[in-house]
Formats: sequence, C-alpha cells, structure tokens
Amino acid sequence: MTIRVDEVGALAAVVVDVRITARRVIADTHDPLFIDAANADLRLQATSPAIDAGRNESLQDNNIELDREGKDRFFDVVTVTDLGVGTAPIVDKGAYERDAGISPCNEADLASPFGVLDLSDITTFAAAFSAQDPIADINEDSVFDLEDITAFNKAFLLGCP
Repeated sequence: MTIRVDEVGALAAVVVDVRITARRVIADTHDPLFIDAANADLRLQATSPAIDAGRNESLQDNNIELDREGKDRFFDVVTVTDLGVGTAPIVDKGAYERDAGISPCNEADLASPFGVLDLSDITTFAAAFSAQDPIADINEDSVFDLEDITAFNKAFLLGCP
C-alpha cells in the first residue's frame, strides 16, 4: 500500500511517501522541486524526483490521459530513470506532466526531450544539416554552411536555463 500526502505551503512543498511492506516500513521525504510552489506553479523542474515516478494504473483506471493543462500524461522523459509503476512511459506524480508541451530552450534544442540538450539534439542537427532540412538553418539565411554549425555549437554550449 502506498500513501501519498502532498502539502504545498508558501515556503516549501514536501511529498511524503510511506510504503508499507510485510517486513518493514520505508518513509521517503523529498522536495518534488516544483517550478514555483510559493506562487502556485506546481509544474515540475527538470530535476524533480516526481518525474516518471507515478502509477500508470491510477490514471488508466480512471481514463485520465491528459494533465491539468490538457497535455498528454504518458510522456517519457528518456533522461530520467523510471521509478514509477507500470509500463513505460511512466506518468509523473502530480497534476502536471514534466515534458508535455515543453518548448525547446534554444536553437540547438532540436529533439525530444525538450528543455535538455543532449546527443539526440546533435544527431538531429547533423542529419538535418546533411539533408538541408530548414531546422538546421540556424541563422535562417537559407544557406547551409559553417555559420549554421557555429551557431548550433554556440547555442548548444550555452545550455538550457
């Protein structure tokens, strides 16, 4: 049995999970890392322990497919280890799905998961550049050249906020 208590205060947000098993009681207390709990923005930060940590059947049993913003609940953040229950993609804990609808953070953020710069962005850029796909025309001058590669590298090295 899992008991989840969500408390949101002006200064802190704490999620307490108590898992009771036949042999022992395990209590885990952690900050869910909401974007701005003090101002009621309960969307999850990129490093939240609540990402991919929910229980799929709790939503499936109630035919819930969208989060509070109307975005898909079953979105897998591939850079996060699934700690929840069910078959991937595992839902996030809370009312909002982390990567659902997140926009790219800059010109180099070309592939999912958005908001994170990683190897998938590099391979997407390389393939698009080779195919002369407009997404690789970073400086938008309709020419695929070293300036686009330099602009991509600069944006990639800046990282996501």
